Amino acid sequence: MFSQVTVVNQDSTDYLKKYNTNWKYKDALYMGRQYDGYSNKISGSPYFGSGIMKLGHVLYESVWYYNIPLLFDIYIGELITINEDGKRLILNKVRIDAFEIEGNYFKHLKNSINKNINSGFYKKINTTGSVTAYVKLIKELQEKVDGLSIEKKFEDLTQYYLLSGNQSWQIKKEKHLLSALKNNQVLILQRVKEKRLTFKKDPELFIKEYVNYYNQTQL
Repeated sequence: MFSQVTVVNQDSTDYLKKYNTNWKYKDALYMGRQYDGYSNKISGSPYFGSGIMKLGHVLYESVWYYNIPLLFDIYIGELITINEDGKRLILNKVRIDAFEIEGNYFKHLKNSINKNINSGFYKKINTTGSVTAYVKLIKELQEKVDGLSIEKKFEDLTQYYLLSGNQSWQIKKEKHLLSALKNNQVLILQRVKEKRLTFKKDPELFIKEYVNYYNQTQL
């Protein structure tokens, strides 16, 4: 039995009261088109994290706006907000440079930055350094015929990338990571595996720790 998409009543007076003190950002954020959401008959979730609109920060046209109600729709790759009238709006993706939501930082990577990476929002998972690790979160809508009905479900896919200057690598296996970052492999692997991390069990955490250690050795 699949869990249903979380539905939040965005027109609720109580919901809007929660954010009344945060309507201090410019009308530029309100210029997006209306967001209609999904049928609650679809199983799974198209959203990032809790699937409920939370306060976050968005870098919009090179200006940071703080404590903005945000919801990241991974399936369509769009960032959603809500205006004072309770209407859900899709922020103009072209004008978004980055955003933070539920403690995670997403950067808008574009083909102009690196032609080997598709444009979209990527979660940054490591700290500062010459190499940056990103996670591309993907939602696919799967359909399954069950008798006379069709069951629809959102499925998760995850891709991992490294960026360093004009270079990029997609990391599908541990050997891809080691091939991309060759310096001090023995030392770095020893430090990572001291934390009992394996690529197979938790690729995101393994890549994060490996890249952080790698960047430290390059200082």
